[in-house]
Amino acid sequence: MKALKTWATAFICAILMFATGMVSAEQAEQFGDYEIHYNTVSTDFLAPQIAKLYGITRSSNRAILTVTVLKKQLGVAALPVKAQVQASAVNLSNQIKPMSMREITEGDAIYYVGEFPISDNETLDFNLIVSTDGGATHSLAFRQQFFTE
Repeated sequence: MKALKTWATAFICAILMFATGMVSAEQAEQFGDYEIHYNTVSTDFLAPQIAKLYGITRSSNRAILTVTVLKKQLGVAALPVKAQVQASAVNLSNQIKPMSMREITEGDAIYYVGEFPISDNETLDFNLIVSTDGGATHSLAFRQQFFTE
């Protein structure tokens, strides 16, 4: 089971970092010593065993938002840190897409995942509020279009 979780974490991270085509590529923003990485992907892109392991519903009409917060360290690579992550999404018709974020940790990896419904050719505006360990709050927004067919 531990080997599957380790493999699953690596697989999800790889999907989120290198996804192309029908899903967006990873995006990141800098806030002082912090890097906030975020991405969306259709849940049907996930392998069934990984979706089951993390309690994610696989469907062409569902997607996940993944957020990772890294803190820059002098002389070493940025390290994942815990944060409070709030996310909201609304489509161009002002319909709110319900989403609650949950933390997933595996080894040194920490990321936040939220599921939400999507429709074909739907464009969503996302707003993220990320509070870091130092008490600073960072806001960012992005737009993503989804294709389900």
